[in-house]
Amino acid sequence: MTEELLTYRDTYEHLLDVFGLTGKDQNQTIRMLRRAITEAYRRLPGLNNWAYYLRTTMVQTDATYSTGTIAYSTSTNQVTLTSGTWPTNAVFGVLIISEVQYKIARRISDTVIELDSVSKPASTVAAGTSYRWARFRYLLPIDVGDIREVINSQYLHSLMRLPAEDIFWRTQVLNTETYPSAWSMIRSEDYPGRWEIWFSSADASARELRILYEAQMTSLPIEEITTGTVTTVGDVVTFSSAVLTTDCVGCVLRVSTNTNKPTPKVGSWIDSDTGHVTRLPSDERVITQYTTTTTAVLNRALTSDVSGKAYSLSSHVDVNPSTMWELFMRICEQQYNIITRANEKDQMQSRGNMQEALRAAAIADSRRIEGVQRRTGFEPTVSNDSVS
Repeated sequence: MTEELLTYRDTYEHLLDVFGLTGKDQNQTIRMLRRAITEAYRRLPGLNNWAYYLRTTMVQTDATYSTGTIAYSTSTNQVTLTSGTWPTNAVFGVLIISEVQYKIARRISDTVIELDSVSKPASTVAAGTSYRWARFRYLLPIDVGDIREVINSQYLHSLMRLPAEDIFWRTQVLNTETYPSAWSMIRSEDYPGRWEIWFSSADASARELRILYEAQMTSLPIEEITTGTVTTVGDVVTFSSAVLTTDCVGCVLRVSTNTNKPTPKVGSWIDSDTGHVTRLPSDERVITQYTTTTTAVLNRALTSDVSGKAYSLSSHVDVNPSTMWELFMRICEQQYNIITRANEKDQMQSRGNMQEALRAAAIADSRRIEGVQRRTGFEPTVSNDSVS
């Protein structure tokens, strides 16, 4: 038996029930409900230092490249490479000539790149000039809020965190070609709202660096999709209508046993033959890969393949079911009262309900293993009575 996942639509229907909005699900009410859910989702991580939102990822660094020689023309801002091939991801690195860095605007071909109009040599660079291509910055996953630690697992070495000003000095002035010993976080230049990790130096060798980070909430782009039916073969699902986009990755797919839309645990439907009110059972999976507008890959296959069944698809609200579910609902209720300018009594009650749920969730989340020492001589101890 698997835990039920919370979705955007589940939360939406919860607010409809709590505030008695059935029959008013349109126009301004829709906007206020969506706004309340979105604001609550963004607010949740900042309410506590949640162990649940500690995640890991990996960065594969690129080796510096200096094969061949270059020539630069001021009339075109283009750099032509002889006896070499520009890296396919050249635009994410910098061109270093005589220890001065220049930003690359785009890769035109295997042998030609164009420099940024405000970051270029003042005069022509003659053919036969040596150079280096180096990469110092790497885009982090969209859910990275803050990094706790960066390690080289090969050497069991932890990189030092430094202010961005120090990393700027090291990369712009020193330009050393060594294994990076330090890092900082900086906003991405090319992807608004995203973070990049900025290393103190570029290495002659590619490396894998492991990252421990605190997750931030990403968007909830899919409220609900139910158009058409689905068919599955193993972990591949095919939709009868072209409804999928890349935003569907991470969404929860619920597949019905027939042509009636599936419901969450608190949902129900009336059997037209018996008149009984019952919950329609469904299989629940997560979409892990977008393939086309009609096909995707699931985190695992259904219990058995289905053909032509009804479904619902909605963004996953990433909360710990055992500690945060109730808290998230209370935050949504409080945000809705704020948005609708509810009376003072209702606002005070929703605030009190949220604070009570926060205390309970924080206590439950605090169960973790804590070390007496770091890395060397590590002996784990257990706080409270269990381990999360």
